[in-house]
Amino acid sequence: MFQYSARPDLLKDRVILVTGAGRGIGAAAAKTFAAHGATVLLLGKTEEYLNEVYDA
Repeated sequence: MFQYSARPDLLKDRVILVTGAGRGIGAAAAKTFAAHGATVLLLGKTEEYLNEVYDA
């Protein structure tokens, strides 16, 4: 079975807007996109949660 592993710079030079980025799937997606080189715009209702994701 083949295992895919995305290269660290896969999303370099990309800008991604993540809605619901403060918690749950949105937070996980935002962190993953950033880990692969994307510039991530975080959008959500609670500034405190967004700051936690940003700091992570």
